[in-house]
Amino acid sequence: MTGKNKMPRYPKKHPRVEPLRASVFATLAQKMRRYRGQIHPLHIGDTYRHPPEAASRIWNSAVKPEDLNTYGHPHGLDELLDLLILRLHQKPGFQEVDSRSVQITCGATHALFCSAQALVGPGDEVLVLAPFWPLIQGIILCTGATPVHVPFYSALLDDPEQDPTSLIRPYLTDRTAALYLNTPNNPTGMVLGRENLEALARLCLDRGLWVLSDEAYEDYIYEGEKHLSMASLNEISSQVVSVYTFSKSHALSGMRVGYFVANDRLLSTVQKIANHSVYNVPVLAQRVAAAALVDGRDWMEETRLRYRKALDLVTSRLKCPFHRPRGGSYIFFDTSLMAPDVWTFIDRALEAGVSLAPGEAFGSGFSSFVRLCFTAVDLPQLKDAIERLNSVLC
Repeated sequence: MTGKNKMPRYPKKHPRVEPLRASVFATLAQKMRRYRGQIHPLHIGDTYRHPPEAASRIWNSAVKPEDLNTYGHPHGLDELLDLLILRLHQKPGFQEVDSRSVQITCGATHALFCSAQALVGPGDEVLVLAPFWPLIQGIILCTGATPVHVPFYSALLDDPEQDPTSLIRPYLTDRTAALYLNTPNNPTGMVLGRENLEALARLCLDRGLWVLSDEAYEDYIYEGEKHLSMASLNEISSQVVSVYTFSKSHALSGMRVGYFVANDRLLSTVQKIANHSVYNVPVLAQRVAAAALVDGRDWMEETRLRYRKALDLVTSRLKCPFHRPRGGSYIFFDTSLMAPDVWTFIDRALEAGVSLAPGEAFGSGFSSFVRLCFTAVDLPQLKDAIERLNSVLC
């Protein structure tokens, strides 16, 4: 635990779900327009890093005419698929992955959308471990299923020794069809280790639940064990769709390239939704992603070190209580001791020149929290942003 004061506890109970009436990020955007001068944009999950140089070279000078006027294969570019298979073979439990197990998508958002559309529908409930990435709620609602908020990462941070399945069982019903998990977690930065993943896998096996496993931040863990996918646990692998994105791994958000991995029977079901929604991901974007993979190992290691320095800076300077994240890009903290409501706090932060994301976007019960992205700006800007934010916190 980190911070100057006593650690505030996360909320213990959430309402099952109340669909958002309006985007809180739209509300935030309207507020930001009122402020002139520099605003450090710590509200958005982004990076100041440019992608690996080889990716930029492809974009600038290596465009092939057929990339512009010829359809690509709906499964994905062979060059990129082959590179991803090699990358996956280096992960624990993925040694048997082949081209029948991988599908290229328009980012992780598209991958999760396709997975949800294929696996759940009206009348189903999907357990969403909270706090969570905001877009997953809308993705589930688009299927006609109901997202059920489960206070999970928050509860485990407060008491790491408790049985993770005890947090989930009260929310199970005969309509529960799937579980959404995200490790490293956005927004808390919590990383689920083997023991917790095995416990969750046993529960999902027992209840016959699909698992939507969002692994967008797998490459950015700063302490403790390396990333482990639930799909690497052999007993559950046939029920898991693992989702990845170049937006986070290689700073290619603008290219919109992601992929999902599943066993061949499950993949064929999800693949149909991918093919019928976009047919193929732009070939040029896939070539850029392939170049980033070939040339990105040293770049990724340097990026991880830079992000770790950014995290250390925030940890040492931010004058409020929070749990230090072990992975990802975010600090998630409670403002209830600092302002009468979160929007008052956000307004004060904006006046000081810093934008933060409102916690209500990350699940029921987090209306007093805000998320800070420590990878969105470089270190000098981040230092200035934290100093400005501290003037609001003190």
